[in-house]
Amino acid sequence: MIKIAILICMVIIIVFNFLLLKRSKDLLMFYMETIAKSPYLSVAKELHIGQQINLEYLSKQNIAFEGDLIIMAVSVKCSTCKEIINGFEQAEMELRDFVIVSNGVIPIKQKTILLENKIKMVESEEFFNSLGLRSVPRVINIDKGIVTNISRITHSNELSFTPQN
Repeated sequence: MIKIAILICMVIIIVFNFLLLKRSKDLLMFYMETIAKSPYLSVAKELHIGQQINLEYLSKQNIAFEGDLIIMAVSVKCSTCKEIINGFEQAEMELRDFVIVSNGVIPIKQKTILLENKIKMVESEEFFNSLGLRSVPRVINIDKGIVTNISRITHSNELSFTPQN
């Protein structure tokens, strides 16, 4: 009689554990589907050579370019980025088809330097994030919408400048 009672208790425990496990699995699947569909969470895709970039945002900002384009991505909180822009002040230059893309509003001092040197800039966290960069400063060479080179820079001398006439 005791053996039968123990056997019945074990069967009840096994069925109960099975039901809990099934419920846990269903709950886990629900959360996995919810996370995957969430517009607030997205998996960051890192920029790579050969990737097509949508440049419509630049056109909407009235930034004209012919075929090749160089984008320098900077962060408003990056001290190296600020130093590079400050280096533009000493250089006599004119950059055609060159755009600074920032993840927010560029500080006044750096913005003034960019404006004085007639360097185009885009202050858009959305466009910056669409580039898929994990670190800054980065220089991205684009030919007809396709990334041809991505490089890290530490000083403005590393950029190729076209001298002013």
